[in-house]
Order: sequence, then C-alpha cells, then structure tokens
Amino acid sequence: MRRLAVLIALALSAGLAAAEDWVTRQKVAGNFADTREAIVLAIENRGLVVNYTSHIADMLERTGADIGARRKVFEQAEIIEFCSAGLSRKMMEADPHNIVLCPFAISVYTLPGDKPGTWVAYRRPQGKAADFRFDAGDIEALCKRVIIINHGQIVYEDRLSALKRRYLTEKDVSVRFVEPVTVDVAIPGTELVKAGGGGYGLKLKVDTARTNIAEVLERIGHLGEVEDITISDPALEEIIRTIYEQAALSGDASANPEARDAPAT
Repeated sequence: MRRLAVLIALALSAGLAAAEDWVTRQKVAGNFADTREAIVLAIENRGLVVNYTSHIADMLERTGADIGARRKVFEQAEIIEFCSAGLSRKMMEADPHNIVLCPFAISVYTLPGDKPGTWVAYRRPQGKAADFRFDAGDIEALCKRVIIINHGQIVYEDRLSALKRRYLTEKDVSVRFVEPVTVDVAIPGTELVKAGGGGYGLKLKVDTARTNIAEVLERIGHLGEVEDITISDPALEEIIRTIYEQAALSGDASANPEARDAPAT
C-alpha cells in the first residue's frame, strides 16, 4: 500500500514540493523501479489510463553516439502519460491554453552521482489555471484511500471518507446579496473572512462540528435578500498543511496511528 503514495502525495501537496513557475518536482525515498511501479499502479487503480511511456534515458543513450554526445544525463528516466477526462476539462475550462498539458505527464528519473532516491516531476498549469486546485470531489472521484508523504515519511494514511470527517468539517460560505447589507454581519459560530464589495459580498468560515450550517444559512437570510450563495470545502492544500503541522507538533512521523502501525509493502 505504501508504494501507492507517490501520485496521491503529488496530487494533494503540489504547493509543498519544490516548484518553479512551470514545474513541480520532488525527490522520494524509493528506488526507480518501485517509484515507477507505484505511479503506474496508482494511476490505473483509480480508473485512469496510461497512454504512453517515453523511455527518455534509453533514447539519449541510443542517440548520443550518433551526435557525438558522451555525457550521461540520467541513470534511468521515463515519462508516464495518462488521461482524466474530467480533470482535463476543468483545467482547460480555466485556461484553454493549458491544452499543452494534456495528456498529463509525470516524469520519473535518477541522476548520475546523485544520493539514493528518485526524482518525480510534473508540469504546472499556467495563466488563469495557475490557481487551479483539486478539491475533495476531484480526489474522491479518483480514489478511496489517501496516503500523504513528506520527505519520504508517511504523515497520513486512511480512507478518504475518514479524512473528510476529520478535516473537512470547516466550510467556506460565500454570499452575494441583492442589495448592500448595512447591518452588523457578525454571525455567532462563524469566522468572518471578508465583508466587501460595497456591502454586497460576504465570506465566512463555519466549523460544522460546532455550528449547525442550517442555522448559519437562516441568519444569513435575515441579513438581506440573497442573490447567490456557495458552500465549499477548503482547498486540499490547506488540509495537507494542517496534517503536516499536526505531525510536526506531535513530534511523530505520522498524524495517523494507522500509518505508524501499518507494515511496509
């Protein structure tokens, strides 16, 4: 099970890996063969299709002699291409120019003389889709179990449903009113994130473990006539950051007892 961690770790913690404007890359503890197999299995086990595998290191080795190049760039290197119709559409609806990122591709490689471990990298969306982030629904459509790795250590391993119960009790509520609201917008049991737009807009955080969301919506209705309201889960990057912080505070490699006790496979 632990070998399936690579893709999920990338999907959920893109903002926590080393990143440039156009690429995110991270070094994992596994060797090349195990890391590559983990990625392929994770892709296929979630109903996605590996379209093509490009054997980059073999290609460079094979063609180097023909062009007089002797430097060995990679020990091993492959690019795994795969497709998700739903996620591809979301990415390109955000910015059609992200067609260049389709199909998705994950590069797996090791470098000559490098320390043990394997590099994993993927391209980042640009333009309007630079802010594109997975939400819980996206991940739930792909998997039933979540494994999160930080610097080679499993910090969380459990079913996605358990992660949602434990970390998705907080909801973001965004409201737009028909007319500007001039009364006090403070609502008991909520955190006011933003009140702006000339009184037309309001954004709250609600911890549903402590506050009934239905009561919050009723109080919002008393503030004025609502034109539009959206209730959403926090971005998964925020959840991952919370899990990392909890693991650091506990002084343990894992924020989940199951991850600490589970045998490696």
